[in-house]
Amino acid sequence: NTVVVGVIEFSVPRLRAFVKAGIGLAWSSGILMCVGVAYALRGGSWRWIGVPLNLAHAVVLGVVLAGFPESPRFLLLQGKNGELVKLMQSIAKTNEVEQPMNENLAEFAAPPPPNNKHQSSVSVMELVHPAIRPVTLVVGLAQFSCTLMYYVILEYAAKSKHMYAATAEGALVEMPVALLVPAVTNYLGRKGALRLLFSIATVGLLGVIFFQTSESYIAAIFPLLVRFSGAGLSTIMFILAAESFPTSCRNIGVSWGNTCGKSGGLISEMFVHMLPGFYFQVLVVLNVASVLSLCLIEESAGRKLADNPEQEPVMTMAVTEV
Repeated sequence: NTVVVGVIEFSVPRLRAFVKAGIGLAWSSGILMCVGVAYALRGGSWRWIGVPLNLAHAVVLGVVLAGFPESPRFLLLQGKNGELVKLMQSIAKTNEVEQPMNENLAEFAAPPPPNNKHQSSVSVMELVHPAIRPVTLVVGLAQFSCTLMYYVILEYAAKSKHMYAATAEGALVEMPVALLVPAVTNYLGRKGALRLLFSIATVGLLGVIFFQTSESYIAAIFPLLVRFSGAGLSTIMFILAAESFPTSCRNIGVSWGNTCGKSGGLISEMFVHMLPGFYFQVLVVLNVASVLSLCLIEESAGRKLADNPEQEPVMTMAVTEV
């Protein structure tokens, strides 16, 4: 969650989808790599896989984050103007461009006034603010729906194939998402791309329903279609959430969406057992509901990021672009 928010706040609007898709590509590549590692160590304990990988990840992440700058928006929101000015000067120097805040340097360097609204603390209650409530609803519902669908179809595919083969096949299907989703998302917008992928996923679910007992090659395509769509939907939802929630609750908002998604993953097996023979139909209904809910929010593509629920973004486009 933190990585997504960080890269979105540092990215210009046209590159946000590419950055998130790159993270998704790393995710799918990791799954593919883990299939090979798990197969090679299938006779041993899972601890020989999980513990070393997590330790290596912690070390690498610690080194990377040690040199990763804080978000200028966060510094501005917290009133840390001195740190903000230094960071913007460093960014401008690195990119060999003129300092974008020269005209207002004194204003940003001065101590913030006591009633500065941008110092408002991050609060869960902002998720139910009247201006944010529709975004909270849409992000939660869509993340829950696409993740539940993803894990249900994953379990369905694993039953009909060897576990290692099904996992590797799914990872290979997801990898093209990194190539296609950014272009589609920038061309159709976030909402348009979500509608398209939810529609494709629904076609895939209907195909699974009607060809569930078939062993033809056509029947094998539909689960892969659903998994491809699910991976794309998750990628776009992270972008939409990071762009739609203001800086004051962006981390919590993205975490809220991810939590709803993880909840879908957690209940996926119980969901299948509770609705035998009908769970694919329910997934179709959830997809339709998610598409309809998009009418409640505005398109986020190309917009400057807001800093709090009440006000328009306070940072200039020049600062955002750097």
